[in-house]
Amino acid sequence: MSAFTKENIAGVGGLMKGIGTDLLSDYIDTAKILHPKIVNGEVLQIVTGNACFRREVLVHVGLFDEQFKLPGGEDTELSIRTINSGYKLAYNVEAVILHNHKDTLRSLLKTMRNYGRGRYLIGTKWPKNRIKYPYLAIVRSIIKTRRAPYSAWKFRKKGGFKRSCLFEAWSLLTTLTFLFGYINGKRYYANS
Repeated sequence: MSAFTKENIAGVGGLMKGIGTDLLSDYIDTAKILHPKIVNGEVLQIVTGNACFRREVLVHVGLFDEQFKLPGGEDTELSIRTINSGYKLAYNVEAVILHNHKDTLRSLLKTMRNYGRGRYLIGTKWPKNRIKYPYLAIVRSIIKTRRAPYSAWKFRKKGGFKRSCLFEAWSLLTTLTFLFGYINGKRYYANS
């Protein structure tokens, strides 16, 4: 794989594109829920549903942390642990797989809750990745809805005004569900 040309590249992630043609699958792709996290050109997280790691790196840093009881957060934690061990992650735009995204809003929200719970556990292991004020983040998300009609109007040419409004509503729902999952994570992991 061409992205493994540098010795310090531990893992390479690709894109997970929805196989479905429904609105929810389109939203998951548009919201980049299953995309690698890239900030200022640096790959900080790869989604293991489409990833490849060097074997020796996984032997060195370890496999998935089995404290994650639910799917959500384990690949993020592996990415953080890999980077904190001195390695780098890469993204290959040509590595695309087709993925069966969630087919109901309910299943997507359940996944987002699990991601939030996983993020809480990540914050206990890696404090720099903690959400310091989750209740404030909830308030900010709700306040941001004031701009939703403007955003929907601005993006209407990409798929229509109704679609844009629906995506804005789903964005708020997924964000709030993630944050409530994060808050619930403390109780969930304390009892498991």
